[in-house]
Amino acid sequence: MSLMNFLTMGSSHERDILNHFDGRVRFEGEKPVFDTPLVVILFTNRCGSNLLADYLLHTGRYAGLTEALNGPHVAEISQRIGVDSFPEYVRREANSACHSAARQTGNESPVFGVKASSSQLAMLLRWNITKMFNGLVIYHAVRQDIIGQAISMVIANSTGKWISSMEAETADAPEYSYDEIHRWVNRFTLENASGHLLAASLNTPRRTFVYEGFSKDPLPGVRAAVEMLGQDASDISVSEPSIQRQSNALNEEFRHRYLADVRAKMMAGGPHNGVL
Repeated sequence: MSLMNFLTMGSSHERDILNHFDGRVRFEGEKPVFDTPLVVILFTNRCGSNLLADYLLHTGRYAGLTEALNGPHVAEISQRIGVDSFPEYVRREANSACHSAARQTGNESPVFGVKASSSQLAMLLRWNITKMFNGLVIYHAVRQDIIGQAISMVIANSTGKWISSMEAETADAPEYSYDEIHRWVNRFTLENASGHLLAASLNTPRRTFVYEGFSKDPLPGVRAAVEMLGQDASDISVSEPSIQRQSNALNEEFRHRYLADVRAKMMAGGPHNGVL
């Protein structure tokens, strides 16, 4: 898959939502529904976006910041509350999240946000959903260690344990697979690039949050994020996150084996027998 495919082909989530609402997905209003910007955490799986969202939510300035754009979630919630269009789903989801956050934090005007892949952000733009808000702010969460991210994805897929508080769905140890790890290395690399490309094409505030940096020292990034909303962040502080690191000896074993396979494949490649 090419880099642009993530932005032009549409994801399974987009197709599912389009089908669920029978095409009623585009916002046609002439003015915004909300007087606050939409915050998008642009992410790939296992990049640390949940940790970033956790820190931001604890400031009391934000609401939501979940994967509210996933097809199954949209279908389930919209059926339960009786919503028959995607813009109405977004409106109800944002209002519900903001009311809940206000009750918990005492902040009467939290800013609503969602987590979105590059293809999901492209979906929001194609369907004019971003125009329901008075602006768009993008926090691009990335992980410098793409190999570690890919290994984490393979293990989470195998165990069903996506966050530290979850129990594994199986007692069987995940099996090493070069092909599976390499598939995710390629995918995350392309998704990150497509996200950077899309965000750069938009005239909107954006900032990249690198997991290896903000996980060690989150305060500067959290304050910068709040300031991007046009708010004073001088009183912002951070506390211990509710999400803990999951990496262990198995992750390191898979890393050593994968890198050894990479070196072996590299050594076996190249021009042979003088043929260039």
